[in-house]
Amino acid sequence: MQMKKMVAIFLALVMVLSVASMNVLADTTPAITVESAQTTPGGTATFKVNMTDFSGIKGLDVTITATEGATFTAIASDSMELTKDSNYTLEANKIHVVNLNGSDALTFNVTATVTEDADVHVEATLATSGTTLAENVTVTD
Repeated sequence: MQMKKMVAIFLALVMVLSVASMNVLADTTPAITVESAQTTPGGTATFKVNMTDFSGIKGLDVTITATEGATFTAIASDSMELTKDSNYTLEANKIHVVNLNGSDALTFNVTATVTEDADVHVEATLATSGTTLAENVTVTD
């Protein structure tokens, strides 16, 4: 009988410790950073969008927009496969990416033709909570 109590206490302790460790892991805050870029008027600039600490997030909706002065021409990523008109769309001033696989980090290389200073806005909406994260940067000529 005493052995059963010790096993029960041990198992309860293991459960408490495993729940406590999951809370520690869940406290990371997702972040977005955008590296600015410069070019001459009419030139092409490529800027990097870094999204980190997204572990545990199983769906993500990313929108990248630019004011007049920048026209998006391409997007690439080493961290996820991009298929135009399937998991992303590309318009002159807007890129929309959907990532349903979830990953700890995503990086996008966005290329734009720049005719004058333009503001770029990156917004990510998390599928699990609907939380929106945002970051802004200016692409200059």
